[in-house]
Amino acid sequence: MKIFNQFAILIILLCSIISCEEEGFEAPPPTIVSAGDVFSTTAAEGDTVKQEFILAGSAGLKQLSVVLDGNAFAVIDYMDAFREVYTLEYIVPSGLDIGTSLVFTLTGTDIQDRATSTITFTITTISSDDSKFSIEESLLGGQDVLSILPVGGATNVIFDRDTMLADDKPFYLTAQAVVEEGVTLSIAEGTIIYVKRGANLVIARGARIEAQGTSVAPIVLTSEAVLTGTPSRGDWAGLVVLGDAQTNVGTNIGFGGVSLFGGTNDLDNSGTLSYVRIEYAGQRVFGVENALTLYAVGSGTQLDHVQVIYSSGEGIRIYGGTVNASHLVSVSCLSHAINFRHGWRGKGQFWVTQAPENIEIDDARGIDARNDPDDALNEPRTNPMLSNITLLGPGEEKAAQNFNNRGLRIRQGAIGRFHNFLLTDFAGDALKIEDVDLSANNLIVQNGHSWGNDTDFDDQAVDIQAIAANKIFDTAVGSVATTQWEGSTPTEAMDPTMLDPWFAAASYIGAIENDAADWTAQGDWCKNEDGTIR
Repeated sequence: MKIFNQFAILIILLCSIISCEEEGFEAPPPTIVSAGDVFSTTAAEGDTVKQEFILAGSAGLKQLSVVLDGNAFAVIDYMDAFREVYTLEYIVPSGLDIGTSLVFTLTGTDIQDRATSTITFTITTISSDDSKFSIEESLLGGQDVLSILPVGGATNVIFDRDTMLADDKPFYLTAQAVVEEGVTLSIAEGTIIYVKRGANLVIARGARIEAQGTSVAPIVLTSEAVLTGTPSRGDWAGLVVLGDAQTNVGTNIGFGGVSLFGGTNDLDNSGTLSYVRIEYAGQRVFGVENALTLYAVGSGTQLDHVQVIYSSGEGIRIYGGTVNASHLVSVSCLSHAINFRHGWRGKGQFWVTQAPENIEIDDARGIDARNDPDDALNEPRTNPMLSNITLLGPGEEKAAQNFNNRGLRIRQGAIGRFHNFLLTDFAGDALKIEDVDLSANNLIVQNGHSWGNDTDFDDQAVDIQAIAANKIFDTAVGSVATTQWEGSTPTEAMDPTMLDPWFAAASYIGAIENDAADWTAQGDWCKNEDGTIR
């Protein structure tokens, strides 16, 4: 879509030039605007400030000049481009007086040497003492870290201004942290954040987290005990994101009373989580015990290539909203690997879950899909679209120990579409569907395999599997097993692009087509249950 939009802009500009030449009119002069109409900000020493500026010129762009307080800061030459985005990035130096204004002046020219209007962007320096948090060098387990601390006698870290966490050293989050409404917390690729036992990170409604890692430089949120002792499930309370999209429980006070969640903006954007791994979370705080909790998060949010591992509770809980999620991995969590409820209406593709193999726990399950336990028909109903899912249990032999691990359980009014799934090695029932009016045709479960479980199909899943057109089989697929994530079959697969343009083409059943296409093994972002990098 981005390429199409850029091509469309190019065509429009070319047509404008041709039209102007034919009619004897001169192309309009170039323009420059500040993204979001942002022309000023505040920052303390050491802070990284980023701001985008958009240049356009129907005659073709030539150059951008950036001046800082009268001195040249940057000169960018363009090759007759018609539209460019320039990102101003500046690290505030130390030693400046509080209240110093750093004024950037930006001017662009086109190939006819016509200039844009001049715009300015001002950074005003503030003291870190004026903020509700500070960052100080310290030691943790003998390693140099940058500790994020509360200030002024507060017990919580409050991110009250846009902040970039980027350094060669890891960070240490020393207390519950809240990113306030209107504030963006950015985390650079490759950043490790150790979290104090009992702490958490909460993104308030109207705030954003921009955590954009890469496969070779993922962002990792983990327990302080990785450095100070032996890490355990539930060492800390996880990452919580509060959004403004609809749920079927209205607007509520969020995690620990720090913010509201829920609203009417299903397009709400809470930021980006990409190539992020969350470890050793799930401590129960304020009734929540998940590694990653998404309350009313909207579809403007980007969520992909996220792994949760070693949670003492659920791995990922999606509570209403419309967020879409691709390439999720939830491993060795003691409750549901992925749970969604209360009106989630997003899309999901390429999900892998693996129950803990060597822990005697009854509740470790794959996906638990619900609407509202108190009112199954409560609107908006949980109604997602999912495709290319692989759910792995702890091993069928655990059934002899009276385990009841389930694979995919759909209940309490949840509806939607579930396609191209593989379910195996569960000690209980692999596919269980309860209390659904199948005659309404608003729950579609098709194109799957369930095998090697204590019970492959249970309750209404028996009726759904019995319908040949649903193409659900009890036969094994390749070598897929307890710890074998990759493997699929193209036979009777459904093309997920037929569901919605958001989906990627994947002409096979399962989350990972084969070894060569194993997206979990690309780079260093994803771990096996034994802690090794895949």
